Amino acid sequence: MYPPQPTCSLFRHAMSAAVGYMSLIGHEADCLLRKRYRRPFRRLAVDLVILPGIGLLQSVNWVCLAVDELLFPGLRKVEIHRPVFIVGPPRSGTTHLHRALAGDRKRFSTAGTWEVFLAPSILQKKLFRLLRTADRKIGRPLARLWSFLESRLLGGFDETHPSALDEPEEDYFYLSTLHACTGWILIFPHWPALWNLVPGVGDDITARRRALDFYKRCLRRQLYADGSDRLLLSKNASFSSWLDVLPDVFPDARFVVCMRPASETIPSMLSTADKAMVDFASFPRNPASVHGRLIDAMKAHYREVNRAVNALPGERITVVGIDELKNALPRVLDRLATFLEIGFSEEFADGIAERGQRSRRHRSRHRYSADEYHLDPSELDRQCPQPVVSPARTGV
Repeated sequence: MYPPQPTCSLFRHAMSAAVGYMSLIGHEADCLLRKRYRRPFRRLAVDLVILPGIGLLQSVNWVCLAVDELLFPGLRKVEIHRPVFIVGPPRSGTTHLHRALAGDRKRFSTAGTWEVFLAPSILQKKLFRLLRTADRKIGRPLARLWSFLESRLLGGFDETHPSALDEPEEDYFYLSTLHACTGWILIFPHWPALWNLVPGVGDDITARRRALDFYKRCLRRQLYADGSDRLLLSKNASFSSWLDVLPDVFPDARFVVCMRPASETIPSMLSTADKAMVDFASFPRNPASVHGRLIDAMKAHYREVNRAVNALPGERITVVGIDELKNALPRVLDRLATFLEIGFSEEFADGIAERGQRSRRHRSRHRYSADEYHLDPSELDRQCPQPVVSPARTGV
């Protein structure tokens, strides 16, 4: 049905990234000249900081990725066995479940915020870990500086997606090095190269498979650095619309799908996107066009989740509802242990009850409504039905 999975050399990936970077610079210049942003002068200032920063960071990343091949020949022997992917439409509880499972550090290998943004290579991971150890011994001045900068730059995300340097994060940000991370849409909402990777808006399946080839290389490096005896745990809401290709790229992967009604996820997603675009001065003069494409992308999430739940065998995919996740987290974790055929570490198991209590007590500060975007909640739920699954797949 689909073209074969492309396998590119690291050099070809690097050349593709270089071409993409030049395209991004030209595109941003065009957007500024055509005044496509609501606050063009502030956006110019942001671009003058972000674009050189991206170029410098990605250049360092590619050099370190190439050095990996020389310094760590054992990398070639690392295989990804039975990885666990947490997916689901954005704003459906994937972060909550990911951070709960990632708490078992003896069982799972999962990427932290500092890794996905600053250290895709083994060399960088080892250097940053040495730096963090040294920082702790002298009172954590660098960690405090990072927290200060993070609060200044990303404070607007505290209500929607709070993060910290050591917190588990979506590892599809590894694709930033390839300029193929669709999360960048909130920073560069007019760049066609990103929208082409978004099912429901563009659908360059060959480009998505090429991106997954690079992504798989990053996951192998993560396992090499963490120890390949652990299960790789990945959480990417954006990948729920990539379920047409993920099962082929990772043929023994297990998928945990978080679900929530579209009448709740879509307004929440639009509100989150607006906050991000305001913070990055990328809010467009015509926000309706971006909102429309984001809604089309959300419909693709539900469509692909429904297709995958019906197409994949029960031992490869299971569904977790938002209410069960919030109010019965211990039951969810117990069921997932059975689904994944694992036993949690003793230390993690002892803390599950407390995690469940915190989950029930948590109240989000994020406020949004469908009316704000002139959306009909019942129509959203009709257009984006949740998968109909047997009790065996939900544990209900």
